[in-house]
Amino acid sequence: MTKPIIILVAGSSGSGKSTVVKEIIEQLGTDICTLVPLDMLYLDQSSIPATKRTEINFDHPKAIDWEELYYVVRSLQEGNNTKLPFYDFSCHTRQADKATPITPKKIIIVEGIMVLWSKKLREMADYTIFVDAPLDTCLSRRLLRDTAPETEGGRGRTHDSVIEQWEVVRDMYLAHFEPTKMHAHLIIPRGGKNDGGIVLLVAAIRQLLSERS
Repeated sequence: MTKPIIILVAGSSGSGKSTVVKEIIEQLGTDICTLVPLDMLYLDQSSIPATKRTEINFDHPKAIDWEELYYVVRSLQEGNNTKLPFYDFSCHTRQADKATPITPKKIIIVEGIMVLWSKKLREMADYTIFVDAPLDTCLSRRLLRDTAPETEGGRGRTHDSVIEQWEVVRDMYLAHFEPTKMHAHLIIPRGGKNDGGIVLLVAAIRQLLSERS
């Protein structure tokens, strides 16, 4: 197997990262794309009392299990099957029995707010993308996502809890992750609403595929 192309997709919570990734996969094909969502790579907090887990700053880089992420990406990069952990946001723990087997394909997409923060991960990547959007738009999208029932892909949170958490989310983003856009090969403003930007992105990825084949 030809060495896969590693693509990192970063941006604020609610910026439209997932929509951009969905478009990439739909246009290039699920048969050649493997997705690694950073949301599944939070550190397991089962050793901490449940009442104390809400005190953890999950919007700080230290909340991520970077070593596990490197292992997953490296395994795929080397052409090996591996497993994607399953992280349960309702109790902030990993569910080992729900880990998902994933296989290496021509394109490996790693998506999440923090993916451009790690120099080591950037050095593993072939192409880096930052999805940009106004923070008030991001908050509106986050409210819709997080207050939706878990059965519908949401996180089952209350409106007030999302608003309360947003201040930390915003501050951490501005301090640690907004500056990482300087590491992006391509910045896509307006997120998933930017059809022209996505067209350019898909064309660039196809060029990379052509050069590597």
